Amino acid sequence: MASDTLPKPTFQLTAIRLSISLVQGAAVWLLYQSRHSLFWSTTNEELLSSLLATAFFVPVLALAGAGNLRPKTLALWLVCAASLCLWLGWHAIFRQASVPLDRRNDFAWVDFYVPMIGLFFVAHALVASADKSRHVIADTATYFETVWKQVAQVAFACALVGTLWSMLHLCARLLQSINVGMLTDVITTSWVWIPVTTMTAAVAFDLADRHTAPILALVERLLRWFSWLLLLAVPRALAYLIFPAIAEHTLPWSAKYGIVDLLGIAGTLIFLINVRNLQGDSRTNPSRVLLYARFTTVFLVLCLVIVAAMRLRTMYVQFGWLPLGVILFVWWLVLACHAIGYTMTAVRSGIRLQGLAAVNAVSAMGMVVLTIALLSPVADPARLSVANQLNRLASGQVAPDKFDYLMLRYEGVRYGWQALERLKGRQEGADALLISSKAAAALEAE
Repeated sequence: MASDTLPKPTFQLTAIRLSISLVQGAAVWLLYQSRHSLFWSTTNEELLSSLLATAFFVPVLALAGAGNLRPKTLALWLVCAASLCLWLGWHAIFRQASVPLDRRNDFAWVDFYVPMIGLFFVAHALVASADKSRHVIADTATYFETVWKQVAQVAFACALVGTLWSMLHLCARLLQSINVGMLTDVITTSWVWIPVTTMTAAVAFDLADRHTAPILALVERLLRWFSWLLLLAVPRALAYLIFPAIAEHTLPWSAKYGIVDLLGIAGTLIFLINVRNLQGDSRTNPSRVLLYARFTTVFLVLCLVIVAAMRLRTMYVQFGWLPLGVILFVWWLVLACHAIGYTMTAVRSGIRLQGLAAVNAVSAMGMVVLTIALLSPVADPARLSVANQLNRLASGQVAPDKFDYLMLRYEGVRYGWQALERLKGRQEGADALLISSKAAAALEAE
């Protein structure tokens, strides 16, 4: 097998991972000092965000890729990842640039880092699987091993780092109780806690990589039991199809969450369809009850996606594109790709559903591309939403007194803020005074 050419976990590989963690710790510490101590004159917030994203994600990808990717593949992947971090990290601050500092969302970093974690997790799994199999679309067993090894590495790193800091803080509190506060002063110093955290994560990645076989065996056993949840999830999905009234709402937020429920159920069913297929058809022997349940669920997912599309269209007609609506539409696109691919697979191969790996891989690639678009200026939900709402106002689809100016203020970031500034200065038109006053009030809103 091609993976046999990759180095096995050795002391040298451990040293490489520790070196990567030290470099990451030094880079993050420098950026931390730049942001808080200003000893390095970095006044460009966009540059600082780009460098911080690069220092956070690229070394983690290097830790996961070391020993699991060929050197050339790993180097090329890290260059691509660094380019993405620089670009998307810059845009994460750029989209907030026109908003006054005291009016910015304090949790805007969550909107950036959480999708980036998902983006790089999926993208790295695709790259590692393709490199291992030497094909763009790998086999199901390869995806299973790659994905769950990554899950184990990340989970073990989080657990080990959390345990370490819990123990250190416990020791510090015990020493404080006897008037010895030296340990607290040491562990709260940035040049200590940052590299200690990165090195602990590196150790966790290395340990998880050395014990892949027992981890995968445990995961496989758990998934076999977990697959029976499909029989419980199907009735809930049927309820949304047979009794659509339970998800019919008139308020905009209720309508959105009704769509979220539909898409969430569809995504859950897609996962459960794959649970007994994750190790490859040749290694599993599901009961006929589960085989028929999976086969039936494929068409149920397609129905859920169709109903969700109808709900999305209704929401768009009533409210236009809102930032959440853009995100839901992208989510729907990913699920629709799965649903259509699964239906074609079911029609072609019958109850065994041969070929799900290819559908999953193509859908995952589409998800990566769409996530990059959402995090970039290409399809920024705020930019698309503000443009659509202004077009609805200009075309008369929504009256000036019914227009949601506060949406531009709270959800439109720089695009919404700039739009409100333009509306505030409007002097021409029959409703210019009304629009100007409401835009001014929105800008002053807390």
